Amino acid sequence: MAYPGSAHGHPRPLGKCYGSTTLSGRGQVVIPGEARRELSLEAGTRLLVFESEGRAGRGLILIPAEAVTAFVREASGRLAELERALVEEETRE
Repeated sequence: MAYPGSAHGHPRPLGKCYGSTTLSGRGQVVIPGEARRELSLEAGTRLLVFESEGRAGRGLILIPAEAVTAFVREASGRLAELERALVEEETRE
């Protein structure tokens, strides 16, 4: 399926839809089995919950904490590299 902008490497505005779920009286939701299998989500997987607001309205995004931690580590390393490069450039001037 083609999505606007996907030819230029832009992600789809929303990811794959795995169906729907209902919020229980205790605030719990069931993540559909297909989503759990495809995303390797197992019982006990810690998920971070973020608010998202865009053209489609407000909602929630669930991301495995492990993925966020890996992203932050990589971003920190790249920022450190950038900082070193900037310091080197300043010393050359």
